[in-house]
Amino acid sequence: PGTSMGELAGLEFVAADISAPKHLVIELVRRSSLSFTLSYELQAWGESATRVVVRVRARSNRGRWLDPLIRYLLGPGDFVMMRRQLIGVRERAER
Repeated sequence: PGTSMGELAGLEFVAADISAPKHLVIELVRRSSLSFTLSYELQAWGESATRVVVRVRARSNRGRWLDPLIRYLLGPGDFVMMRRQLIGVRERAER
């Protein structure tokens, strides 16, 4: 088990893997029907920049026909959330 990152909308997240300052994996815990991980990796990009690589993985155990539908519905929401989050990170880093 990882270190608790707190709850959001009744969902609990933990830091499943940390390799500071380069890598962080956050995982959704205690959900029997959905597994979800979010990974951040920092990579040197030239001499004065850093690239942030984000990977989102989700898997549902709701059934063969329902799993693709859940992935289809989660994808756009994750994209919007992640884009806004990364814009906020960039804004804070540039200050």
